[in-house]
Amino acid sequence: MISAYQNAGRPADAIELFKRLLQTSVKPDEATLAIILSACADTGTLSLGEEIEEYITTNGLQLDRQVQTSLIHMFCKCGSIEKARTVFDSISEKKDLAAWSSMINGYAIHGMGNEALSLFHDMQNTEGIVPDSLTYTSILLACSHSGLVEDGLKYFKSMQKDFGLEPRIEHYTCLVDLLGRAGRLDLALETTLDFPEKIQGRMWAPFLSACKKHRNDELGELAARKLLEFSTGSTGNYVLMANLYTSQGKWKEAAETRRLMDDRGLAKEPGWSQVEICDSGDR
Repeated sequence: MISAYQNAGRPADAIELFKRLLQTSVKPDEATLAIILSACADTGTLSLGEEIEEYITTNGLQLDRQVQTSLIHMFCKCGSIEKARTVFDSISEKKDLAAWSSMINGYAIHGMGNEALSLFHDMQNTEGIVPDSLTYTSILLACSHSGLVEDGLKYFKSMQKDFGLEPRIEHYTCLVDLLGRAGRLDLALETTLDFPEKIQGRMWAPFLSACKKHRNDELGELAARKLLEFSTGSTGNYVLMANLYTSQGKWKEAAETRRLMDDRGLAKEPGWSQVEICDSGDR
């Protein structure tokens, strides 16, 4: 049931059921611990994740690779990057690709690009470990969030050249984001237009964000028009377009964009935050 809640996108319910489990005589196994650590990562419930780590240590449980990787992922998502690295370094046997990728991704999402690239270099020097598409997504994300443009371009090219990995849409989207954040809008636009329209759809949003950041109204309006063609069901993209028009003082266009949202039955998703109060996650 805990697994069912987590798979259904209801991590808070999975956590509540796990807490009830701990009040019984039933001991959670490694598979259950891995699932609940993922739930902690999804909800940002760091305190419970730390309790689970303590439970594992206190009960002398032998961690399998799935639990070790889940711990790394949980600590990274909850912002405890140093604890994640401690778990990573504590893996005495040969680390698998999942552990390497989780730690690299942790550095990436926290803007620690140099650390991510350093760890990736260590991984490449580890016998028997070959990066996959997910690893490269994390590497490109790390370069994008840290402004490492030349490194990002180098690693993007190495995917196919060195490992025979065909870049996917997420890699191209990261590439556009990388170039856009660095202000290289012309190259980002060229990259986007090089692909068929069915692939371009997901690439216009990061390009529009970059145009807004660098105050390029002309290219921003082009991106907005393109998004309008592709984004019939993406609320976030409509909001992004409306905000662009508002920042330019184009109230009529902003109102028209929001009218289109209403006509298509789209509503802006409410924001939410989570604060831990007495070990419980409250929204």
